Amino acid sequence: MESGYPPSERGSYVDQTKPSDDKTPTGGQMLTQSSNQAASTREHISSETHLCIICYKSLSTAGNLMRHMLTHSGVKEHKCIICYKSLSTAGNLMRHMLTHSGDKPHKCSICDKSFSLSDNLKTHMLTHTGDKPHKCSICEKGFTTSSNLSSHMKTHTGDKPHKCNICEKVFKHSSNLSRHMKTHTRY
Repeated sequence: MESGYPPSERGSYVDQTKPSDDKTPTGGQMLTQSSNQAASTREHISSETHLCIICYKSLSTAGNLMRHMLTHSGVKEHKCIICYKSLSTAGNLMRHMLTHSGDKPHKCSICDKSFSLSDNLKTHMLTHTGDKPHKCSICEKGFTTSSNLSSHMKTHTGDKPHKCNICEKVFKHSSNLSRHMKTHTRY
């Protein structure tokens, strides 16, 4: 199956986190590589070379960055048939469906708590170590997850992106909007 790119650009990527200067391995330039060279090149360049310009999350490939950008688009075409949660990609939906299976194969070796997803276990383990690897660049407060850091950043920016479509009140967090929406349905 063709990739939709000219042959000269297949297997290429742009190093989006590095400025175009001579101090970086790629100088921000497009690199073209054969599939045989791709693995070798990845070993010499950081695995986190693709930066989201919205939330500054680093991703390992251009494809991962493109999929990640869907999370910011607001488009969530993939709906769970069990809880009706909408997700931005089919992969996220498949991953979400594991939470409904009841199967929790990932068990904490310290407290025996179990998780359906290995990533949730990894995050949970931070509660035992006290490690908070995601630091606020403004106040240095630490967080166990990047999503908690992103939520925290709104306290510094004053950003209130969640708006009630009934009374137009705005909120920093979607959970506050959800709670607020219940005030419009009370009798």
